[in-house]
Amino acid sequence: MKISEWKDFTKTKEEKGDIGETIFYHYMLNLYPDTSTHLFYFNDDGRYDLLHHNLLTHWTNTYELKTDWKVTPNSINSNMFIEFESHGKPSGISTTISTYWVNYFLHLNQLWIIPTEDLQYIITEYNGLSKAPKYNKNGEIESWGYIIPFDSCSDIIDRFEIISL
Repeated sequence: MKISEWKDFTKTKEEKGDIGETIFYHYMLNLYPDTSTHLFYFNDDGRYDLLHHNLLTHWTNTYELKTDWKVTPNSINSNMFIEFESHGKPSGISTTISTYWVNYFLHLNQLWIIPTEDLQYIITEYNGLSKAPKYNKNGEIESWGYIIPFDSCSDIIDRFEIISL
């Protein structure tokens, strides 16, 4: 599958969220093409999005997958939004049990990967992260998240593995 096939900007927000999941799943299939030894399962109970299990070594990793379609190469003072509450309930970084947190930046065509435990530690210990609401199309608060500014938080950004696709 060509990644460009998934860049249809007329999709709804929910479908756009699925783009990152699909891109990362195919990225993992390219890394581990032997599906007789590597199993992948999507999960929708809010604890993680994708499970990867190696049948030979018996290790398992889980991934929380997020898609950002607002950051562009021309964005000045861009931010990463790490959701912790949605519709008044804990979500995202506050509920995940994933091994890794993955942000897919649609317009940058990049996967940013960090161990979830590291991201949780950063959010807890880093002074200067603000919290901000995300609004729906009706102007109502849909979710809350931590804001990680790209330009002033290079020490945080440096902890991410960045994969250009």
